[in-house]
Amino acid sequence: MGLIPPDAGRDYYFGVQPITHGVSAVLLGLAQRWDAIHYLRIATGGYSVAELSAFFPLYPLAGRAVGWLLGGHLLAGLLLVSNAALLGALVLLYRVANECIGPSAAARATVSAAFFPTSFFMYAAYPQSLALFLGLTAYWMATRERWLGAAAAGLALGLTHSTGLPLALMVGWIAFRVRPHGDRLGAIARFASASTPLLGTALFLAWRVRRGLPPYAELLRENWGRIAIWPWENLLNVLHPARSPYLFLMGWFNIVAVILSVAALIWATKRLPAAQILFLAATIVLLLGNTTILEPLSGFARYALVAFPLFIAFGAWTRGAWGRVAFPISAAVQLYAFGLFTAWIWVG
Repeated sequence: MGLIPPDAGRDYYFGVQPITHGVSAVLLGLAQRWDAIHYLRIATGGYSVAELSAFFPLYPLAGRAVGWLLGGHLLAGLLLVSNAALLGALVLLYRVANECIGPSAAARATVSAAFFPTSFFMYAAYPQSLALFLGLTAYWMATRERWLGAAAAGLALGLTHSTGLPLALMVGWIAFRVRPHGDRLGAIARFASASTPLLGTALFLAWRVRRGLPPYAELLRENWGRIAIWPWENLLNVLHPARSPYLFLMGWFNIVAVILSVAALIWATKRLPAAQILFLAATIVLLLGNTTILEPLSGFARYALVAFPLFIAFGAWTRGAWGRVAFPISAAVQLYAFGLFTAWIWVG
């Protein structure tokens, strides 16, 4: 007997053939869920319908290129891109955290990133691990004044996901704090590197306009109910009995992620570099500034994965007995969340 998705899930395949039998059902079929379907559709046939233009292009294009090298197995290509990016992100996270909190806590920060309750999105056919890797790369390059590398990583991030926009503030702050060397070209390169995340996103949006596609905000609202909102309204809607899903356990992933992110920001104010503090604060504001009509804080626990200072804070917090308790619990919750994800119940 194969893995048969529930009838409600069949409508979400959008014509993609489900993989439901054999080992492939476990290795690949369980990845055919939610937005992964759309990234696979883009990798397969490009932006064939308007709704697909809600998704940024770099991740599905990278998956398509790797899938071609694998003999046309595009879903495997997407998964390979995700997991390779995650591996690179964990290496960079350890190096960045080591500079901030030391080797022991840096190791715990790396484990935290792997076992965070929603980190399964970084193993799945989603762009979160690629976004995390590119953000860490841009930060690492900028702190070493390798502005061309920081610019390239920032541009790639801007073409990967909208959560990369706060990177412009982080790199811009680093560029501003660098002591001038009297080199005008170098100064231009420093500040130009801060603009590339914005440039990448602007290029994608400009391409959409040129193609005559619906306005981006309108497309998100009509197809996913996603809207811009004042951050405080988003938080207040959690308490609204007619709008809040938080009577159910699965709804608490987002609200707990908000609490942890704010706690990490408070902790970071006296312990992490100002650029990281600015990046974390801007990411929190950005994520609180949009949601879906029916679910306050929707997507926060997934999109917050790009905010690497959050994991550095976890590395500092999970010392000794706290770590021995926190990591197994977090891993168990991740399995539970992954079960909801594969059952077409929850997507963050």
